[in-house]
Amino acid sequence: MPIRSTLGVSQLVMFGNAPAKIDENQMAAIRSQFDDRLTNRLYFEPGQSVVITEGPFIGLQAVYQMASGESRVIVLLELMSKVVRMSLAPTSICKAT
Repeated sequence: MPIRSTLGVSQLVMFGNAPAKIDENQMAAIRSQFDDRLTNRLYFEPGQSVVITEGPFIGLQAVYQMASGESRVIVLLELMSKVVRMSLAPTSICKAT
């Protein structure tokens, strides 16, 4: 029950009445890809410069404003001399270098 009540989990992969098992090596590979993807993308500070990495504004620099729930972030993007607030997935931005 605790697993099914985890945010983002809708159901478990089952084989008959038993949950599917995954090899530890495969799990380590999945974790390393997930960790690498998030290392440079999460934990932003308000006012921090970020770069949009997905969607129609890919490559544009913006300013991180705040988190909007668990699945969105708010950034400020300058378009045509106006600052526009945009809501994006947190994985759609990374820290500007």
